[in-house]
Amino acid sequence: MNAFEYSAISIPLVLAVLTGSPAVSTASPIGLDINTFETIAAGHAAEQKCNTLSSGDREDLATHAAFAEVAAARVNGSGAVMDVRSRVSGAVSCGSARSKAAAGLAAGRKFEQKFVDQSEAIAAAKRRKAKRKKQRVASAAQRAAAAAPAQQKRQQQFAENGGSALSGYTQQTRAYYVQRRCRHLAYGDDLRFWKKIAANHKRLVRRFGSSAVSRAQSRAQRAAARVQCGRQSKQIVVAGLRSMR
Repeated sequence: MNAFEYSAISIPLVLAVLTGSPAVSTASPIGLDINTFETIAAGHAAEQKCNTLSSGDREDLATHAAFAEVAAARVNGSGAVMDVRSRVSGAVSCGSARSKAAAGLAAGRKFEQKFVDQSEAIAAAKRRKAKRKKQRVASAAQRAAAAAPAQQKRQQQFAENGGSALSGYTQQTRAYYVQRRCRHLAYGDDLRFWKKIAANHKRLVRRFGSSAVSRAQSRAQRAAARVQCGRQSKQIVVAGLRSMR
């Protein structure tokens, strides 16, 4: 006879143990020590034979017996459970049936409450975890919303000022790269040109970031490479130096 041959079995409760429902498997498996199972099984065997309880308590005891059998088997093995059932079935005496049934019912209710408490604790832990996650998401959204105006302001400032400032830097740096290749300036002017370019570079990095300045510098270098040394290149170099005075 297996657990499902008991009368009035609580199907959801027993299946939770049999299948390892999320409420059970999230924590340690629901199990029952063999002595407590024996108390419940003895009470159920006595009640089946002698009918000492009310119909409601009798159904409850049958439910607890089915639940206890599955839980005890998970911990002690089916062999130990079958031994207990054989022993208590052969030792039924109606003289002590009522006390055995009452003891079995009390033990069964206590163990069922343990299952309920554990399930509720697991559910509460899940709710707390979900709440913390929701709070993290909300905090991240709030930080993003708070940062958005500042980011928009920086983008607007760059659109208004950065384009012209970096465009001027590109033209001046182009002239400097032409000077390095064509050597139109005297040493002193060449050195002064380099210092002004370096100072301008640092200032623009602080203002617009290294990536934007590096892109402008790359454009200047490519444009300078297309200029042939001659009268036009000298005009470019002189104009570039003058624009920085």
